[in-house]
Amino acid sequence: MQLLTEQEKKRIQRYCTYPKIAATALVMSFVACLLMLPLQMINDVAFHQKEFQSAGIYTAIALTAIELVIFCYCALAPRFGMQGKQWKELQSRLAVAQTNKDRSAEVAGVLAAQDALEPACKRVAADDPYESYHDYGYRITGYLLDNDLGAQAAYVYLSFDADGMLTDVDYTSQIDPEASLADNLACSEQDIATLCAPLNGLDISVATPGLLTPCSLSDEFKQAFLAGSLYEEISIKTEDESIKSYYTFDTEPKEEFDKYTHPEISLMLSAKED
Repeated sequence: MQLLTEQEKKRIQRYCTYPKIAATALVMSFVACLLMLPLQMINDVAFHQKEFQSAGIYTAIALTAIELVIFCYCALAPRFGMQGKQWKELQSRLAVAQTNKDRSAEVAGVLAAQDALEPACKRVAADDPYESYHDYGYRITGYLLDNDLGAQAAYVYLSFDADGMLTDVDYTSQIDPEASLADNLACSEQDIATLCAPLNGLDISVATPGLLTPCSLSDEFKQAFLAGSLYEEISIKTEDESIKSYYTFDTEPKEEFDKYTHPEISLMLSAKED
């Protein structure tokens, strides 16, 4: 069923454009009046004509009157038009269409990714797909451990677009400043593997299958991490035909590092746009 006819589309466009035209016409009506003073001065100085030029003032009055008519029409047409029967019927039809939109695919995808993470995670936080989150998509976060107990945080963050398609997967693992770089790297690799396992082969709509395949930190990142220090950030980007991968280590410089600093290793996977 066609929601909008061409005439209705044009009416909506007009009602969006008219306020801008009205504002422009109002400004120009003042400009037309104000221009008379410098023009009269130029006439006196350059052409030595001391007498008042009535043709100019009549022209300015005519232009001002035309612009004020345009302003009144463009300002009032949307106001009265939106109170009419046709506009209210249009609003009613669009409201029904939005309310009745079938979102079963989005709901199924989000719930499936949530049912998948819950056995492996201590806590799962998710947007409710039955509510109006579809304007920007849906978000699910699976926390591997209960951070309230003081454990190092490790979590996976899933991003779905407005159609319920998985587009991004982000894995994050905090490290222990008291442990060695090698131990921290091994722990982060284990965290990512544990969070990744429930998603492998999950039957949901996905922008590219690679988002749901086993993943791990790249050799380049691991070498850079082991060769660095607790206070040196790392950021490496790679990409193939379908996925962009970001490997990062976020921390603080030694002089700013304190008990409130939470260094973390992240692996972010994003589907490439066509």
